[in-house]
Amino acid sequence: MRDPIIEEIKQRINIVEVIQEYLPLKKAGTNWKGLCPFHSEKSPSFMVSEDRMMFHCFGCGEHGDVFTFLMKQEGYDFPEVLKLLADRAGVKIERRDPKIAHERNLMREIVELTSRFYQKVLTDSPQAEAARQYLSKRELKPETIRAFGIGYAPEGWETLCNFLNKHGYKDDDIINAGLALRSVNGRGVYDRFRKRIMFSIRNHQGETLGFTGRLLPEDEKKPDAGGKYVNTPETGLYNKGGDVNKEALIGFRTLLFGLDLARQDIKKNDLAVLVEGNMDVISSHQAGIRNVVAISGTALTDDQLGRLGHYTKHLAVAFDADTAGANAAKKGIVAALRNGFIVKVIVIPEGAGKDPDDCVRKDPLLWKKAITEAVDIIDFLIANVRLNNDLRSVDGKKEAIKQILPIIAEVGDPVVQAHYLKVLSETVGIPDDVIRSQLPKRGNAEASPRQTDAEAKPRLSRTRMLSERLLAIYLTDPKVRPEVQNGLKSEYLEGEELKDLYGWALAGYTQNIISLPAPREERAIELAEILPLKLDVEPAAEPLNEVKDILNILASLHRQAVRERLETEMRDAETIGDVARIEELTRAFKEL
Repeated sequence: MRDPIIEEIKQRINIVEVIQEYLPLKKAGTNWKGLCPFHSEKSPSFMVSEDRMMFHCFGCGEHGDVFTFLMKQEGYDFPEVLKLLADRAGVKIERRDPKIAHERNLMREIVELTSRFYQKVLTDSPQAEAARQYLSKRELKPETIRAFGIGYAPEGWETLCNFLNKHGYKDDDIINAGLALRSVNGRGVYDRFRKRIMFSIRNHQGETLGFTGRLLPEDEKKPDAGGKYVNTPETGLYNKGGDVNKEALIGFRTLLFGLDLARQDIKKNDLAVLVEGNMDVISSHQAGIRNVVAISGTALTDDQLGRLGHYTKHLAVAFDADTAGANAAKKGIVAALRNGFIVKVIVIPEGAGKDPDDCVRKDPLLWKKAITEAVDIIDFLIANVRLNNDLRSVDGKKEAIKQILPIIAEVGDPVVQAHYLKVLSETVGIPDDVIRSQLPKRGNAEASPRQTDAEAKPRLSRTRMLSERLLAIYLTDPKVRPEVQNGLKSEYLEGEELKDLYGWALAGYTQNIISLPAPREERAIELAEILPLKLDVEPAAEPLNEVKDILNILASLHRQAVRERLETEMRDAETIGDVARIEELTRAFKEL
């Protein structure tokens, strides 16, 4: 049963207008066509039907409605797309738990207002002079500071709380949003963040969920200053782990700093550059290198990789050569390989600083060059063991295998894994089969791997292509239906789903009934929407003549297939001496 809310949204939203915001479409018959955004192609095979409210690519097979398109194109989850399109269509969605929805919306308002407050303090307050000077020394431009929502938390114990109180928010609401703490005596509250540069923590849609507060350098050594960095605690918006309510915004587990500003460039470049610090991201973006995100000192998780996987399967990771093995695990490279990513390593040039921020400020071209020259992870690790081991010795060979083979074992793509095994074999001079025999089992420290990219779509057989073409014409041109119904036998069609479709359509046209059970009927409806789009890609000039030709070819192909099957069965019957079966098959040959 179709959801009435979803159907109402689809009726109000013009799918062509939505998709045209991402790629140009040209009129093709009653539909629209363009180059598919989901795979590379030179000739357009991506079709959009305004009437049917769906799209289909005949090149890669991607198919769906406006919800599916935005989920694939933007990397959004379904609840996010539902909210986005409902707002656009003016459709009100009733929440299952109004209380939870109200609390979450309240937190959203408080966090967003707080972000604007911190930014205003940084811009205008005399208290923020030292922060402004610090950011100036870091060479950040005003437009960069605004783009990343950087602000300043003033020194007072209750400055933010008083500001929010004046805007009607209660102390408990401010605490729930992670911005205040209750006094030890329980009689009041005080600001969680004080005298810190504030970095907004945003999700991939650009919604602020929390903050990271950084001390100014002159305050770092003060005994009562606290840690260099303080983060928003876990809240209903900012979730650091465990079970996440599906109606909630996904928090810490999928967050990557800067992804809201980087995701389109990641998709455009088919590459995500992964760094450790927020300033690495900010400096890179300011220098025009915008496909950069940070894991902010945490291990890269499956959830973060799942989010990145919407945009690319290629990662370039920056870390020091001195600690390659440790960092491979620390930064989640093993998890990335296990999830089907192609991973390269960025080595910062000698003398260009200790991190990407240093490198960019020294010379942005050095950082761009380092990204361009990123080396494959296994090649990088092999080069590292070469530096530290004599690969001519037995011990050196064993050490190289010990360090690298467990990482190769985690590779999710068997083709990539086979390549790496061959590289390692050639490097250490040990036969490939010996190396493979030592391959350990995958570890179970992380979640099971996500499915890797789909294999290339197999080429359709001639019978299948003709079957689909015939049914496309049959569904769209009433004048050919008598010819098809008189000349087509269901067994001529290749694929049970096409046979179902023909039977379903035939019953509808001739008896005015629907004759298939769900989900077979749902599949028939889907095919009835997709197949007619083929005629916009390749129109039928003379439909009736084409139908006659296809029917003759399908009948001939069916007879040939039956003949081959009977010949095979005849040989089998002769082998075992089954006389009765031989006589039965001989009669079938004569009838054919």
